[in-house]
Amino acid sequence: MYRQMIRLLTEKNRILIAGIEAICIFCLIGLGMFDIDRGTDAINIFNTTMPHVPQLIYIGILWVLFAFFEFYLVLSQKFTKVVEWYRMSITAFIPSYIIFKVKILGVELYSGDIFIFIIIPICQIVMLVISGLDELHQQNNKHLSEEK
Repeated sequence: MYRQMIRLLTEKNRILIAGIEAICIFCLIGLGMFDIDRGTDAINIFNTTMPHVPQLIYIGILWVLFAFFEFYLVLSQKFTKVVEWYRMSITAFIPSYIIFKVKILGVELYSGDIFIFIIIPICQIVMLVISGLDELHQQNNKHLSEEK
C-alpha cells in the first residue's frame, strides 16, 4: 500500500503537482503585484490614499521572479537538491518578509497578504513532501532492480 501511494503521488498524479505549483505561481504573482502597487502608481489595485513605500518595488519584482522560476519547475518536473533548497528558502522567506514589511517598513497587511502567506508555505511544504516521496520511490526501485 505504501508503494502504491508513492506511485500515485509521484508518477500517475502529475496533475496534482502541476495544480499545486499553479497555485504557487498565482500567489507569487499576486504578492508581487500587491507590493509593486504599494510601491508605485503602476497598477492601482487599491484606491486608497496610502503613502507609497518604494522599497516594496524591488521585493515585488523578486516575488515575480520566484513565480517565473516556479513556472520553470512546472515545465521541467524535476526534483533535485536545488529545487528542494528553493522550496525551503521560499518557506523560510515568508516569516522574515512579514517582519520586514510590518516592523521595519510599517506597512499594514491586507487579507490577501495573509491568505497568500498561508497558502505559499503549505504548497511548498506539500511539494517538498512529494519530492521526498519521489526520491524514496526511486531509491526503492533502484534497490529492487539491484537485487534481481
